[in-house]
Amino acid sequence: MVYGDKPERYKEPRKVDHCKEWLLELLRDGPMRFKDIKALGIEQDYSRATLYRARKEIGSQIVDTKGRRDPGNEWRLVG
Repeated sequence: MVYGDKPERYKEPRKVDHCKEWLLELLRDGPMRFKDIKALGIEQDYSRATLYRARKEIGSQIVDTKGRRDPGNEWRLVG
Protein backbone atom coordinates (compact mmCIF):
# COMPACT_ATOMS: atom_id res chain seq x y z
CA MET A 1 0.00 0.00 0.00
CA VAL A 2 1.09 3.55 -0.71
CA TYR A 3 0.28 6.24 1.79
CA GLY A 4 0.28 9.97 1.27
CA ASP A 5 -0.33 12.16 -1.72
CA LYS A 6 -0.81 10.81 -5.20
CA PRO A 7 1.96 11.67 -7.64
CA GLU A 8 1.12 14.53 -9.99
CA ARG A 9 0.22 13.62 -13.53
CA TYR A 10 2.62 14.71 -16.24
CA LYS A 11 1.55 17.89 -18.00
CA GLU A 12 2.91 18.91 -21.36
CA PRO A 13 4.78 22.22 -21.10
CA ARG A 14 2.69 25.14 -22.29
CA LYS A 15 3.90 27.59 -24.90
CA VAL A 16 4.29 30.20 -22.17
CA ASP A 17 6.59 27.81 -20.26
CA HIS A 18 8.89 27.59 -23.28
CA CYS A 19 8.67 31.36 -23.68
CA LYS A 20 9.71 31.91 -20.04
CA GLU A 21 12.85 29.83 -20.54
CA TRP A 22 13.64 31.64 -23.78
CA LEU A 23 13.06 35.07 -22.20
CA LEU A 24 15.30 34.35 -19.21
CA GLU A 25 18.05 33.10 -21.51
CA LEU A 26 17.70 36.15 -23.76
CA LEU A 27 17.98 38.63 -20.88
CA ARG A 28 21.07 36.93 -19.44
CA ASP A 29 23.03 38.87 -22.07
CA GLY A 30 21.74 42.18 -20.67
CA PRO A 31 18.72 44.50 -20.70
CA MET A 32 16.64 44.86 -23.87
CA ARG A 33 13.87 47.10 -25.10
CA PHE A 34 10.52 45.38 -25.43
CA LYS A 35 10.26 46.15 -29.15
CA ASP A 36 13.50 44.22 -29.69
CA ILE A 37 12.33 41.35 -27.48
CA LYS A 38 9.04 41.27 -29.39
CA ALA A 39 10.80 41.17 -32.78
CA LEU A 40 12.94 38.23 -31.67
CA GLY A 41 9.94 36.59 -30.01
CA ILE A 42 7.93 36.72 -33.22
CA GLU A 43 10.76 34.82 -34.93
CA GLN A 44 10.29 32.15 -32.23
CA ASP A 45 6.49 32.20 -32.78
CA TYR A 46 5.75 33.98 -29.45
CA SER A 47 3.01 36.59 -29.59
CA ARG A 48 3.11 39.87 -27.71
CA ALA A 49 0.53 38.48 -25.29
CA THR A 50 2.62 35.34 -24.67
CA LEU A 51 5.68 37.49 -23.92
CA TYR A 52 3.76 39.57 -21.38
CA ARG A 53 2.21 36.44 -19.85
CA ALA A 54 5.66 34.86 -19.54
CA ARG A 55 7.02 37.98 -17.84
CA LYS A 56 4.11 38.04 -15.43
CA GLU A 57 4.64 34.37 -14.51
CA ILE A 58 8.38 34.91 -14.08
CA GLY A 59 7.52 37.61 -11.57
CA SER A 60 10.10 39.79 -9.86
CA GLN A 61 13.07 38.23 -11.66
CA ILE A 62 12.48 40.75 -14.49
CA VAL A 63 12.19 44.48 -13.84
CA ASP A 64 11.87 47.66 -15.89
CA THR A 65 14.92 49.92 -16.06
CA LYS A 66 12.72 53.03 -16.31
CA GLY A 67 9.03 53.80 -16.13
CA ARG A 68 6.89 51.30 -18.00
CA ARG A 69 5.80 53.85 -20.61
CA ASP A 70 9.21 55.52 -20.91
CA PRO A 71 10.53 55.09 -24.50
CA GLY A 72 13.96 54.21 -23.11
CA ASN A 73 12.63 51.49 -20.81
CA GLU A 74 14.23 48.06 -20.99
CA TRP A 75 13.51 44.71 -19.38
CA ARG A 76 16.36 43.33 -17.31
CA LEU A 77 17.04 40.47 -14.95
CA VAL A 78 17.40 41.28 -11.28
CA GLY A 79 20.88 40.79 -9.87
